[in-house]
Amino acid sequence: MSDAENDGVVTEVQVAAEHLAALLLAVHEGSEGAEAPRPHPWKYDNVIDIARARVADLDLSGFRPSKVDVVEPRVVAGVVIIKTAASVDVLFWLDATTATARFGGARGGESDTTGRSTQLARFLATQTAAVLAADEINHTIHL
Repeated sequence: MSDAENDGVVTEVQVAAEHLAALLLAVHEGSEGAEAPRPHPWKYDNVIDIARARVADLDLSGFRPSKVDVVEPRVVAGVVIIKTAASVDVLFWLDATTATARFGGARGGESDTTGRSTQLARFLATQTAAVLAADEINHTIHL
């Protein structure tokens, strides 16, 4: 799953290209929970997950864009966010005007049979958008 797609749905947050650094920080802050504006914790099944997420750099050495991708936008960074029951790859794309964080629903292209990774991707995108809004940075979210 090279472009963070899961079942044809792309979950992403976009900002102006000059706000790439703020977007990177917002993803980290949104995943931490305690410091981020948090309207509600992440819920799946009958569980409320209050555990802290782990964030690690994503190895992009084997990343290959799909055939429809062109030179721009290009992937400039990636992280994996791991919660108790799911993990999400976040790829940061950049072109001349837009910086985008794409939240992938299943780790490394694995099937997301429970739907938890997709739910977590949407939750993290919403949290990232809340951090950007608190910092008064214009953004667009696609769930």
